[in-house]
Amino acid sequence: MKRTLWTLGCWVVLAQAHAAPDLGKALEGTSWRWDSYKLAGVTPESKVKTPITLGFRRGGAGWSAGCNATGGAYLFEKNFLSVPNAVGTAKACGGGRGSVEIAMTSFMNHGVFVKLEMQNGSPSRLILYSANSSSVLILVPAQVER
Repeated sequence: MKRTLWTLGCWVVLAQAHAAPDLGKALEGTSWRWDSYKLAGVTPESKVKTPITLGFRRGGAGWSAGCNATGGAYLFEKNFLSVPNAVGTAKACGGGRGSVEIAMTSFMNHGVFVKLEMQNGSPSRLILYSANSSSVLILVPAQVER
C-alpha cells in the first residue's frame, strides 16, 4: 500500500512538473507593456501618466517607466522571479515617473510571483504579484523579439 501511494505521488509530481510551462524559456525574448498596476508608493495620478515596459533577453530583465532604464540578470525558480542586482540610469524624472520607477525597481528586486496566461498558444497576459507587499503588475505583449 505504501509503495502504491508513493508511486502514485511520484506520478502526480511528474505530471504537474511536465504540465507547468518553463516560465524562463517562455518569457525569453518577449517585451511587455503595462495594462494595469498597483505599486506600493505610487499615486493614481502617476499611474495615468506613466507607462511601464518590461522585457526579457539573454537571461536579463529590463524595465522603464518612460524616463530611466533599469535592469539586470534575473533569477527564476519555478514561478518566482527576482532581479536582485538591478542597475539603471539616474536621470531626474518629473510627472510622477520617478516614483513609479523607484517602486518598480523595488518590486523586481524583492521578487515577484509570476503567472503567464496563454491564449491560442501565445502569451496574452503576464501578471506579477509582489513577494512582500500587495503590489500587482499586469502586462500585455508589446512585441516578440525571438
